[in-house]
Amino acid sequence: MKRFHFICILIVYTTLIASSVLAQNTLDNAGLTSASPPASAYSLRKLSSSYSGNAVQVRRSSDNTTQDIGFTVSGNLDTTTLKTFVGSGNGFITIWYDQSGNGRNLTVTSASNQPSIINAGVIYRRSEQPAVYFDGDDGMFFSGSDYLTALPLSVSVVAGSNSSSTGFRRAVQGTNNWLIGPYGNTHGWYASGWNHQIAAPWSLTRQEVFTVIEPTTASCTSWRNGVSQTSSNNKGVPLKLQMGIYGAYNEPLNGFISEAIAMNVELTTTERQNLENNQSVYYPLILSTNANLSALSLSTGTLSPTFASGTTSYTANVSNAATTVTVTPTREHSGATIQVRVNSGTYTTVTSGNASGNLTLNMGNNTIDVLVTAQDGSTTRTYTITVTREIAPPTITSFSPLAAKPGDAVTITGTNFNTTLASNIVFFGATKATVTAATETSITATVPTGATYAPISVLNTIGGFARSSTVNFTPMFSPVKSGITTTDFAAKQDFLTTWGPSSVAIGDVDGD
Repeated sequence: MKRFHFICILIVYTTLIASSVLAQNTLDNAGLTSASPPASAYSLRKLSSSYSGNAVQVRRSSDNTTQDIGFTVSGNLDTTTLKTFVGSGNGFITIWYDQSGNGRNLTVTSASNQPSIINAGVIYRRSEQPAVYFDGDDGMFFSGSDYLTALPLSVSVVAGSNSSSTGFRRAVQGTNNWLIGPYGNTHGWYASGWNHQIAAPWSLTRQEVFTVIEPTTASCTSWRNGVSQTSSNNKGVPLKLQMGIYGAYNEPLNGFISEAIAMNVELTTTERQNLENNQSVYYPLILSTNANLSALSLSTGTLSPTFASGTTSYTANVSNAATTVTVTPTREHSGATIQVRVNSGTYTTVTSGNASGNLTLNMGNNTIDVLVTAQDGSTTRTYTITVTREIAPPTITSFSPLAAKPGDAVTITGTNFNTTLASNIVFFGATKATVTAATETSITATVPTGATYAPISVLNTIGGFARSSTVNFTPMFSPVKSGITTTDFAAKQDFLTTWGPSSVAIGDVDGD
């Protein structure tokens, strides 16, 4: 009986261990949730807080001994242990452990085909992080059953090239003819017929993020550093993910791989952006060219048309009472920056997802520019909102001083004046004045020669509304004197005629 109980306990314990090892992990450290479970996941950083295994197994060149290399507490590759183990020699990857929880480790037994992680005691790095170097004759394989056999599926790769060769090279591929790589020194993705070959080659100095999404029915899409490349209806399945690659189609990579994730799901836009944003932060020299907004709104007024990331021109109408407005922009990529200005003023920085400062609106049309600068610092996109503020007639509540001489300044107080000087026309009686300052509630004008004892009137040319004061302006003489004499007038002008005027015309000669 004791022996029987011992055997039963041992069997149960072994089953629990197997179940724990194969429990599927959520790649939360990579920005994903349980809604997008991984089929396989390889990285030199810890992708899941639930994963308790190692990153890679390394063989050192000095004596061909192997050792597992894990992660630090912060989830980075334990480079201290790696360098201590390898010493001043070279280190080669013999196993790249699968962090998905599915046990799909990549292996390579032939020493001549093992990729490198450390050379002469120096760790290979790309984008400031450790990377695995495939020298054109290296590859890593999964020998188990196929697992990427049906759609939908999504694949994400962080990789870079080390050669400008026009040869055909594959960073990752399936066991059938499915690949992502710097194919012919272009950016290539192939799945059962060319999905695309884009002329821009892979970077020779930094890692990049490549994402492929193959839905069940809709078109496939491909993304590079967060920017859409192409879409295609060609569909194919990798069966299982390999790296390198030597053998097979004999189109091996000369370059670096830091991360590769495969999923049996179609990533949503939000899931893809979360993953790519997370990768671009961890690998900081992956400089995204994504300058798109994912959302844009005003504190008052409704955008027309409805916001869409690819649409950059909008209009909105607000009431006359809306003297200011704020704009809330949200970026697609976490590395992008946002600035806002109104009516060609100075740009101010806005935090993504937060409201800007108050933007002052003139009556009539106002142009708000939302400038998005991508992580690469040079790619930009400007979203423009034309906000039309309702125009209302001006009012004059007072002016000061009530009496003044020509050349003096008079301040007119009221509402609905135009902030553009030239759009305010001021008359002292029938004589036009020069406007020297203007806000919506105050105008400063110079008393013109010829001003009479009459109301002051203001015309706002935007809308064509005019109003007059209820109090007359009193003109004064300069210098102040007790009476008027002939010396206060210009010399007379005599006009000789033969028979007298034949007609009389009245007109505004000086346009006031």
